[in-house]
Amino acid sequence: YSKNGINLNNTLNAVVDGCEFDVTGYAVRVGVSNGSYSDAIFNINNSTLKSEYADNDDAVIVFRGIYNDSELILDADTKLEGKRLVINDSDAAVWVDGVIGACNANALAEVLLSDAVDIEVILMSDIDLPISSLGQQTGGSGEYKLGGENTESITIDLNGNKLNITTTYWSGIGAKNDDATITIKNGVMTSSQPTGTWNSYDITFANCNYVIENVEFEKAIAFTNAGKNITVKNVKINESHDYYAIWISAKGQTVEICGLNIDSDGRGIKIDDQYVDAPAKVTLSVCDSTFATVKKAAIMVKSAAGAHIVWGPNNDISKVQADCTIPVWIDEDSANKFDLV
Repeated sequence: YSKNGINLNNTLNAVVDGCEFDVTGYAVRVGVSNGSYSDAIFNINNSTLKSEYADNDDAVIVFRGIYNDSELILDADTKLEGKRLVINDSDAAVWVDGVIGACNANALAEVLLSDAVDIEVILMSDIDLPISSLGQQTGGSGEYKLGGENTESITIDLNGNKLNITTTYWSGIGAKNDDATITIKNGVMTSSQPTGTWNSYDITFANCNYVIENVEFEKAIAFTNAGKNITVKNVKINESHDYYAIWISAKGQTVEICGLNIDSDGRGIKIDDQYVDAPAKVTLSVCDSTFATVKKAAIMVKSAAGAHIVWGPNNDISKVQADCTIPVWIDEDSANKFDLV
């Protein structure tokens, strides 16, 4: 247990294999500081790297001064604990068991806008991603569409890090191919929009299929995906304002939730036909979930198309302050559609 691990600065190629570091500073520092070097490859295999990062310049791995197509390659058996990675050249490539590792916003945007059939990226640090870096906002619906016309899947592994979508209005993301599936997993996600209506404040997932797993959201989220499928598993939502933690547009979506924990100064889940010209019935199933909210019921329905709701098993609404007995309310404006829920 020491301040730093090993420093391989100005080593053109290096392999770290079968090592264990438990340090307060960097575990491994690799790189070349002379621009005349090129095509350097650094491999870290079968190792455990743990850092308490004593100051802001330290990290588990410091990948520094890299030029010209140099690469840092980590295999699947290498475990990183602590602040993941510092990199000071956006042109350097990082690979984690064959998957592209994004170290900064530019690298992440580049991967997400590629036209590959299957896109997969792993975050190597916390990233503030300007929404404007994701192309042109879609008129009317507001999302920024990822991938290409033939992209079938987009996977974002947060890898224990935080992805902050920075935007001044609308933080919606979708896919150019509306039959694609976007998977977001294993970390924290938020956006910088501080206030506004749900469609500007929430992190909005639009127009395609989604799988969201093992993610903690630091604000409300919304689904507006006509006729698509959304799977939510082991997700926590922390909302400090009076918003619905999940807003579901009445667009005929099928939303399956298992293992949701809502902790909100506002409300739980709402199915609503606001801004929807032709409402279609939403199917929502919720199991193994806990609601701790200040207002309304766990689920509120306000839609001319009604909703089909499967409730349970193992849901806990004992901390829904407005109603800890009845899980679903019908909005008074939709009282005449009561039989459709």
